Amino acid sequence: MTRSVVKHSYIKAANKGRGRAKAHVNYIRFRPGKDENEVNRSFFTERADGFTANDVHRAIDRQEMRGILVHKLIMSPGVKEANVQQFVRESMAELGRSKGLDLEWFAVEHQNTANPHAHVVVMATDKKGRQVRLYKSDYTKVKEAGDEYLERNRLLERVKERESQKQKESNEEKPRSLREKLAGALKAAKEEFNRKNVREPERQKASRFELIQEREIEAFGKMPTTEEISAKRAKQEERQKKSLESAWKYYSTAIELDYEGEKVQYNWHTPLFELKKLQGDYLKEGSLARKQLTDDDYKRLDTWIKDGTYLEKRTYAQAMSVKDISIELDAERKVQLNKGSSLFELNRIRKMDRKGDIVLTAVEAKALELWIREQEKAEPIRIKMADRGDEVLYERSDSREILEFLAAEYKTGEKWAQGMKKKEYSKLLGWLKEKREDEQVRKRESLEGEKEKD
Repeated sequence: MTRSVVKHSYIKAANKGRGRAKAHVNYIRFRPGKDENEVNRSFFTERADGFTANDVHRAIDRQEMRGILVHKLIMSPGVKEANVQQFVRESMAELGRSKGLDLEWFAVEHQNTANPHAHVVVMATDKKGRQVRLYKSDYTKVKEAGDEYLERNRLLERVKERESQKQKESNEEKPRSLREKLAGALKAAKEEFNRKNVREPERQKASRFELIQEREIEAFGKMPTTEEISAKRAKQEERQKKSLESAWKYYSTAIELDYEGEKVQYNWHTPLFELKKLQGDYLKEGSLARKQLTDDDYKRLDTWIKDGTYLEKRTYAQAMSVKDISIELDAERKVQLNKGSSLFELNRIRKMDRKGDIVLTAVEAKALELWIREQEKAEPIRIKMADRGDEVLYERSDSREILEFLAAEYKTGEKWAQGMKKKEYSKLLGWLKEKREDEQVRKRESLEGEKEKD
């Protein structure tokens, strides 16, 4: 069974760790002795003694302000006859060897209790800057090293002899009389009274729990009551509510511009293309928008555009997954639309939505617009031939050569091709782009196939 004692704790760098570490150094240096008077002690290390608290403070200041700042050890040989300094030096040397570290530590010896002991302050990094971590297995190694010191100096044998002698004397002790027992009880009662009511407050700690509680209050502050927590939460909610109301008031405040006597207002639900146009005007030197918009107005405008762009992208993504739209025209009529519905029917429903006869959601309206755009893309191009009184159809499925011929005729200004509208010409260019991309894909696949054969 080990005789020596080792207790470990640490101080973290956070929450004014340096201040708490230095306060601990001052406390163990000036802790009162047996006569309740403060004792000015010096510190010792593995090789020398006579160090001051300032020396330890400077070592603490060199530590990094993250993680653990210092380790605190209480080491006792458990034997009065032991040389505490030598005991600590040999035990700490063994700890450093076992961990492969060059530990930096300072210790102060206390003889103010029945068991002489030392308080050791170990820096969180060793002399080469390596991290120092202590585990339960390390405490065992330190205790074993301490016991080896006691055995080597035959101190354990002396303790065993003394305890054996005390046990022998105790066995031979005569039974106490009633008077002696009463005197002993009164003496114990008097000591207990003095312990609780006479000694200084620092000596009146009734239990380890109270000590721990005081240290926690000192480090983290007093734990709030339920009522205090509720009141604090109510204040936070009130502040959040006011903050949200203020933010919304700022966000929804309209921007008003005067265009030669005509007042025009912009706000967060103005169409996105109009907001972008206003932003473009603002960026032009000398424009009316540049002269009238304040920096605060421009920041709000920029926020509206960013929010509108995000909403537009999200609506587009949701619209892409819409398979069908069900619309109730009245109590008896119901229309079911999908991307395969006729262009006439799709345009009819879009017109009703714009007039307000029916109400589509933003996602449904976007899905309807995408279906119409796809249908229009597939519609043939009709060119009326003025000299013959009929029309010529060009379809998406026509060959690339035919479509390129039509595009070239329109571009060079051939009269017969001018019957094609600009919108249809844009569609024609889209068809040609698809044709070229398809040909490139087929060519690439063909080359890959030939490489595989080789």
